Amino acid sequence: MLKFLIVLSLSVSLFSCSSVPTESDRYIESSNWQAMGDFDGREGFPEKSLAQLQLLSDKLNGGAVDYKLYQDSYLTAVTIYCEPSNARMLAILGKPYMHACDRFPNGVFFYQDWINSKREK
Repeated sequence: MLKFLIVLSLSVSLFSCSSVPTESDRYIESSNWQAMGDFDGREGFPEKSLAQLQLLSDKLNGGAVDYKLYQDSYLTAVTIYCEPSNARMLAILGKPYMHACDRFPNGVFFYQDWINSKREK
């Protein structure tokens, strides 16, 4: 019985260590660079470099990266994310700010609104 419990607990712990693909992993695995750029922009993640995306691609599927498609999609999504009116909502929801809006003229104001809204919470 003790052997059975040991084997069972080891099996469960090994199974729990297996990784579950994330949304971005699925985009990379399928070489959907438009969806990957949109995802990063919508979430307010910093824009990934071609080298970063190629490393991820090599790890997950080995395919070539369409960086232009990623960049165009990212810029469209992050522009919407960085609307000044969204800073307050992000803070209220407890979402971190990863400085994706710093590249825009209103980036400093976005950050200040996010900080001020966090304090009010």
